[in-house]
Amino acid sequence: MGETMVKDLGNGLFFIAKKETHEHIHCNAYLIIEENTGILVEPGNILDYDVVFDEVKKLIDLKNIKYVLLSHPDADLTSSMTLFDQELGDYQIITEWRTKEILAFYGLDSSYYPIREHNFRLKVSKDRTLYFYMTPFAHYAGSFITYDSKSKALLSGDLFGGYSKNWSPYADSEYVESMAMYHENYMPSSDFIRPVMKELSKMDISMICPQHGSIIPKELVKESINFLYNLDFYNSSNTVERVVKTNRKYDYENILTQMLIRLLNLYSKEDIKDVFAYSKIDVSFSPAQVSSTMKGYKLWNQFFDLIHKKKGDDWLNSLETLVNKITSIYQIKKPESYRHRYKHILDQKMQIDFEKNVLKLERDTLKKDYEQSIKNQETCPITGLPNRSAFRKFLEKNGQKDDGLLFIELDQIEEINRSYDKEVGDNQIKTLAYLVENDLLEDEQLFRSSGSGLIFYKAKTSEDVLQERANQIRNKIAESTSFIEHVTVGTGLIYLEETPENMDQVKEILSQGTLRVSVAHQTGKSEIISRESTNKDLYDFTVLLVDEDEININMITKYFARENIQLLHAKNPLEALKTVEEKTVHAIISEINLSKLDGFSLKQKLNLKNEYANIPFLFISHQKTHELIDRANQLEVNYFLQKPFFMNELLGLIKRMIKR
Repeated sequence: MGETMVKDLGNGLFFIAKKETHEHIHCNAYLIIEENTGILVEPGNILDYDVVFDEVKKLIDLKNIKYVLLSHPDADLTSSMTLFDQELGDYQIITEWRTKEILAFYGLDSSYYPIREHNFRLKVSKDRTLYFYMTPFAHYAGSFITYDSKSKALLSGDLFGGYSKNWSPYADSEYVESMAMYHENYMPSSDFIRPVMKELSKMDISMICPQHGSIIPKELVKESINFLYNLDFYNSSNTVERVVKTNRKYDYENILTQMLIRLLNLYSKEDIKDVFAYSKIDVSFSPAQVSSTMKGYKLWNQFFDLIHKKKGDDWLNSLETLVNKITSIYQIKKPESYRHRYKHILDQKMQIDFEKNVLKLERDTLKKDYEQSIKNQETCPITGLPNRSAFRKFLEKNGQKDDGLLFIELDQIEEINRSYDKEVGDNQIKTLAYLVENDLLEDEQLFRSSGSGLIFYKAKTSEDVLQERANQIRNKIAESTSFIEHVTVGTGLIYLEETPENMDQVKEILSQGTLRVSVAHQTGKSEIISRESTNKDLYDFTVLLVDEDEININMITKYFARENIQLLHAKNPLEALKTVEEKTVHAIISEINLSKLDGFSLKQKLNLKNEYANIPFLFISHQKTHELIDRANQLEVNYFLQKPFFMNELLGLIKRMIKR
């Protein structure tokens, strides 16, 4: 079936697609949900049907889908309709009459909502109207685009589509190149696109959602519209006036207008006017147009001669790709200016090669500087030790099941910072690192953690040996006279074999290390907390946190440990379900936006079993809308907190849920 990507675009608009592409073309489907009415937009091809259908079912009851919008009849967006038609209830197809005529060959049972007969609009609710705009021959005679008044999204069909092997759901600044390739290959001519772009430039558009390629976010909307407005291509011989056997007559003024538009994309109107001032070639800009009393190949040559004379090779270079394309399509002889400059280019090659070697030396120097900068970023400025980020990389590369770790923190660091100042506190951390590092064996390594913490690594050890090393380090610190006052350390002991293989091992280790050091501080001074001591009678109850944000995980872990609450965590719903099956969980906190399945899917699966359905459940998310709250209520979620939240508020809700 393939892996699916679903994006909530806000205001009841959803994006649904397969992650992998069919060669260079990626198909996107969209779903609008408004007051329990569903509108399926461009449902897609038969190859994507299974994944699109499954995701649509998760988002809405199929009987509530009242419309399917089809902007043109191509198989890439309509061939799945015969299958959808068997599953949907009473629905109408929103389309134009020419598309309706083609769709008749599918033998669908649905009725139609012809846009022309409904004044090119559909009022879905008092807050939402869909407006339809015809875009003939872009790329089908009856093509149209749709503007959603509520989300202000433009559902653009084939327009703004992209053509690329490296697909991503959202466009970036380089996406225009994919658009150029797609439109030049699938649209008949820029003449059909430019009038549409002119109208779109006047509209308030929050995002553009094409059938192919990537969603264009608001910050790139204007740039993308301008790009297509100025894009020039012709997949026909419109610029050839007539052909008489071996002699062709060309409309050179029209061809040179394409060159003028390209120049307008790169240079100012004043500079362009200066090139053609006092010549027999006139240029105008609203709209772009070239005119002249000169005709034929003489006009063609003169245009580029003036550019070369006034602006040099740089301007010729900027037009060369388009010139090559035009001369290839229409078999026009290349302008003399290009042919004469090649000798000059060869003369420059030796200079360029020299400069290239200089640049290579500079690049190598920059690379070394960059590598040193990265090394500095991964080094603690206080202790000189590799930091937490370096520890992650080290463990991912070298960690083995029989390795052991000690998470070591000064018990008194907060009191020292308050009684003296942070600079004195930093010196105490530096002293702690010095004492531990000077006592390291060959199979041991020391890293800097967060707060006043150190991470002590010992390769190929046993829990007994690791426990003994923890005792030695604890005693050495307690007996030292190097600190400003008597100090002790809290220690969290972890054996790597504890972490399940199906989890993110490094994240789990950092979380458990933070937890055990917190428990050590909570239990007393100079404590060593291992797996056994963590699980004895230190906790009042256990909470499962389902989130991918490591900062959020560490913050909640520390806070809950102070309240004698054990926090388990999973990075996705599949891990969460396995944890619930294997361990006693008194409450669940879950982010909504998760990989593989979202938080709603997790709660839905828990509700299938009575013993899990009644576990108190709380959502945390940056997004909190009426629609999301309604979905949570339907699944009997106890509470819904919006990030950022107060930690004592979360704790109070959890305690109240568990005591019920």
